[in-house]
Amino acid sequence: MLILRVAAVLIGAAHAGISIRDHMMNEDGIQYLDLGDAYAQGDWSHVNSVWSPLYPFILGLAVRFAEPGPRWEFAVAHLVTLGIYIFALCCFEFFWRTTWRALRAESRADEPAHVTFPAWAWWLSGYALFVWSSVVLIRFRAVSPDMLVAALVYLAAGCLVRTASPSASGKDHALLGMTLGLGYLAKAVMFPLALVFLGAAGYLDRSPGKLRRWLVGAATFALVAIPLVLALSVQKGRLTFGEAGQFTYLKHVNDMPYPHRADEIPAGLGTPVHPTRLVHESPDVYEFASPVPGTYPVGLDPSYWAEGVSPRFEWRQQLRVFTGNAAYYAELFCWQLGGPLALTLLLLWLGPDTLRRGFAWRWPLALIAVASTALGVYALVYVDGRYLAPFVLMLLAGLITLVRLPDTTLSWRAVVTAGILIPVFLLIELSAFDAKYVPRRLTPGAIAWDTRAAFGRPDAPWRIAEAMHEVGIQPGDRIGFIGYAYGATFARLAQVQITAEMSWEEARKFWKQEPEARDEVLKTFSRAGAVAVVSEVPPPKSWGWIELSRSGRYAILMEHDR
Repeated sequence: MLILRVAAVLIGAAHAGISIRDHMMNEDGIQYLDLGDAYAQGDWSHVNSVWSPLYPFILGLAVRFAEPGPRWEFAVAHLVTLGIYIFALCCFEFFWRTTWRALRAESRADEPAHVTFPAWAWWLSGYALFVWSSVVLIRFRAVSPDMLVAALVYLAAGCLVRTASPSASGKDHALLGMTLGLGYLAKAVMFPLALVFLGAAGYLDRSPGKLRRWLVGAATFALVAIPLVLALSVQKGRLTFGEAGQFTYLKHVNDMPYPHRADEIPAGLGTPVHPTRLVHESPDVYEFASPVPGTYPVGLDPSYWAEGVSPRFEWRQQLRVFTGNAAYYAELFCWQLGGPLALTLLLLWLGPDTLRRGFAWRWPLALIAVASTALGVYALVYVDGRYLAPFVLMLLAGLITLVRLPDTTLSWRAVVTAGILIPVFLLIELSAFDAKYVPRRLTPGAIAWDTRAAFGRPDAPWRIAEAMHEVGIQPGDRIGFIGYAYGATFARLAQVQITAEMSWEEARKFWKQEPEARDEVLKTFSRAGAVAVVSEVPPPKSWGWIELSRSGRYAILMEHDR
């Protein structure tokens, strides 16, 4: 056990280190950092219905405590991910140990005796599943709440198994309710899934007084969840637990462009109440300076800019999305998990009588049912490995716990072989992932962990931020952006706000214009409050643009009164 724990932590630390060394930051991570700043200062006015508050609150506390400065802020975010990964490991151990004890208790009571996974195979397979799902599916390079959600799902799954025990208590149900409530605070999709968990707990607990215990769990969940539900409902003027699902459906099923423009919304979805504002045509420049704050206001509260647009069911769109997601699941379960899943199904096939008896044991089926429901919900809208990871592990756990073979030499050989091969298959998949992802990061500076080589690249986000300050762009300034503003992570480190944007496509028109026309476009940015324009589209030389730290980003200052 100790060796497995140390190995799991070291693997996580290695991947976190690569992300730190490579200055990795995804677009959503900037929104979480911006919200975290507000929450850590006690300002909850920016709570919105797309980005759930628990993860940015944790992130904000870490940044406020560490005070890292631009050079190290992204590193702190990845260290938070590593800390949450270790917490997830503890929650996984609770789930895996609880499941193991329940399995052993039922195996001892079973007559005649049956063969299940030996302890070493159980733990080796479990740790392999945990590390693989965390590294390959969730991915350390993304600053997101998904590792935290996984931790809470594992904790909730362990509580769910405990509710099936004859000795289940109100504390078990209360812990389940509290965990599900925290899960909802971490991600809105956990609200409907919490109802599935609670329903499964009510089904599993068959001992006297189960209704009272179940009500304790449901009430605990409500106490944790209701404050956020009320805050969002008051903010939106209607009952809602969050609009992340609606927004995701609009993007991935109804094909709503994001960041959206009012004239690009597909017919039948409605009209935005307050869309981003077109302030110049051909090339198109959009302004969004108020009222949403943040590094990139369009990203900080998508529900504000999309208000007035409603999802619409259209069976062709839904079929297209479902088919694409089904293909993803086929690749996941038939290729990445093909070996472990095939071995588990083979063991179930070898013990058909046991499998039929296994349906009398309700808690493995509850794990499978809850996990399958979650996977089904995602299949209707959008699938990504980081969303699915804890439920994939739950599904495999439920299937493995159904394995009960006749007590024969052949059965023992079968489970021992599976106990060896399942971790081997997962290790191969992990190695294949690292072989594709890690070599691009392992430069000599990274291997030696040389500080100057690792953190001195001219295109490092903090270098660009410092260069912006050197040319006269100050913290708190508003800037215009030419290119993909949502991905301008260095703007967060420079502490500036992007309030106007020209896309890559429109930039081609801009560079082809005569000098007078270009000047007029730049004045449009200035009128939108921008003190400078930063471009990730290289301008023609000798046009007065300044390259920022040899990064391929360029800036030009506006004549603007501060």
